[in-house]
Amino acid sequence: MRHDSKGQSLIEVLIAIAIAMIISVALINLVVSATKDAQHAKNIARASKIATEGVEFVRTVRDRQGWGDGTTGFSAYGNNTTSSCNPLLLGQCFNSVNTTSWILTGSGGTGETVENIFTRSYVICHTHDPAAASCPTVTNNPCESVVNVLVRWEETSGIQEAKSTVKLTDWSCQSP
Repeated sequence: MRHDSKGQSLIEVLIAIAIAMIISVALINLVVSATKDAQHAKNIARASKIATEGVEFVRTVRDRQGWGDGTTGFSAYGNNTTSSCNPLLLGQCFNSVNTTSWILTGSGGTGETVENIFTRSYVICHTHDPAAASCPTVTNNPCESVVNVLVRWEETSGIQEAKSTVKLTDWSCQSP
């Protein structure tokens, strides 16, 4: 007696469904992971651009106000203050730049919100300031100041940061 099977047994169907589910779950995890990685890369690129924009804002403040003598103009920002926006950076922390009058505003806060998810803050260290020796990137050149712009945002993996640091120079300064 011969049995011709014209279909699959229940076990074969269940095995096929299990394999299809395992492949589906793996593909879904791959897509979710790729989406998170793409968003993270996009946020890093955008935060870097926002930090660079912040440096240019500070550069404009310096150009519009002039360098000053340590008590006036750009060189008056940041004297003898510990940053409240990042304990690793010493100098004056500012929340934002007023682009109408081109001054740094909001001393000692958490920063300005940019594009709803990013927070940008500014830390300025001057070499003429006695506390500048504690500023990690300051040089001994009395004609330079260091500007650190810190951009932070939150993702599912935690708080992320991008930082842009630049040395601004007083062109009229005669360095010894």
